[in-house]
Amino acid sequence: MQKRRSIIEIFIRFGVIGFMLLLLSFAVVFSYSEKLKSTQSAFIERVSLANDVIVAIERSKGALSEYRHDWVDSYYEAYLGEIANLKSEVDEYIASAERFPEENVQAMRRLSYFIEYQDGFLEAAMPDRSSLYNISSFILLGLNEHQEEIYEVMQMDMQSGYEEYFSVESRNIREMLLLIVGFSLSIVVLVLLFIRYQRELLGYITRIKENLQAISQQRWDVEDLKESSYSEFKDLSNAVNQMKSRIHDYFYQLEKQNEMERRLSEEELRNEMQKAELSLAQLEMLRSQINPHFLFNSLHQIGMATLVEEPTTILSLVEATGKILRYSLYNRDSLVPLSDEIEIVETYILLQKRYSSRSFTFSLSSDERAGSVMIMPMCIQPIVENSFKHGLKGVDDREWQISVSSRMDGEYLAVEIYDNGRGIGEERESHGGIGLENIARRMALQYNRCDLMRIESEKGRFTRVTLLFPLSGEVR
Repeated sequence: MQKRRSIIEIFIRFGVIGFMLLLLSFAVVFSYSEKLKSTQSAFIERVSLANDVIVAIERSKGALSEYRHDWVDSYYEAYLGEIANLKSEVDEYIASAERFPEENVQAMRRLSYFIEYQDGFLEAAMPDRSSLYNISSFILLGLNEHQEEIYEVMQMDMQSGYEEYFSVESRNIREMLLLIVGFSLSIVVLVLLFIRYQRELLGYITRIKENLQAISQQRWDVEDLKESSYSEFKDLSNAVNQMKSRIHDYFYQLEKQNEMERRLSEEELRNEMQKAELSLAQLEMLRSQINPHFLFNSLHQIGMATLVEEPTTILSLVEATGKILRYSLYNRDSLVPLSDEIEIVETYILLQKRYSSRSFTFSLSSDERAGSVMIMPMCIQPIVENSFKHGLKGVDDREWQISVSSRMDGEYLAVEIYDNGRGIGEERESHGGIGLENIARRMALQYNRCDLMRIESEKGRFTRVTLLFPLSGEVR
């Protein structure tokens, strides 16, 4: 048995793979950036320490030259301070010897030995200006030589540092190009796979739409939907196929009933039994008139929804429509509990919240004892539908509200349907045979009474329809 795929699972996998590729790319780019930054920081540190030593040598030479000019003790103290600072810079460089080339460290150590060697020479020769001059000249010459040596070492270090930096940068660029090529190929593969799945999904959705349009046009020769390899479409295809079969059977029965009614109307019924049979046939016809209008509207809306909605949403709309259809088909010859009728009304409201372009509020209240009372089926939902079709028009200055309530009223169960729509004018239309007159005739035939529907309305403000269901008495 072929394993069914889930559309949601497929798209989640696409998302996870894309996210992982993107995350990997960011990680590699960050790694390259950190490696380049580390190389650059090490190079800058090496050059900076060597440059600090050169600057300290230059300041020491300047302080010694000022001392030779005037032989002032303050200048000598300044020289000693600069020499101490130079010794500190050299020691800091040597302390980081493991990070620098050996020849750099050796040059710094020679400078350190020279600083220690010349220490005390000037102080020992102070009484004799001629000796001071010779010794200071020797120290200046030594500092110059060490400065030149360190400068040359720094120049070579800078050159090697530049070469190392550009080598790392070139390697990073090559690896980045390879990464970009790999990432691009991965994206292309993902896009091609996505396009493939998208075409499969759109193709199946198109077939569902065509099937629903054929059903709405009563073309029963259309081929049944084949089972999809996607799990989300399995139930949807089965529901559409079953709905087509049931609607076909329903219209076949409806045609037979219409033919029977036509034949009965042509004959002259001579006795009470024939009149009773005619009344029952009329009642059946009135019941049957309720469904096609709602059914065709629902099929049309479902067909439109296949273009924009998710498969699970479409499936819920088909199931809700099928629920109302099954209720009207299998409860035609008997009374039903009020709770069953209310459940169909709630299902219809659910569909209207999907179909209606206007927002509205719906409220439901019921006496606890009323749920089990047996009433005529498909009598509340058509009135609610009538409210949506006619009461909602022209109401732009307020929020449209509709409510259904039930209560025990003496010998009756009273069900009230109220909306704050445009109301009913002096002229009362039947609205194509599915209006209030239709429900009134059905109740008259069902309960053998003509006073079970009350209508209150104020044009532009509200409409209230109250249905009274006898709790006992003669019922056809």
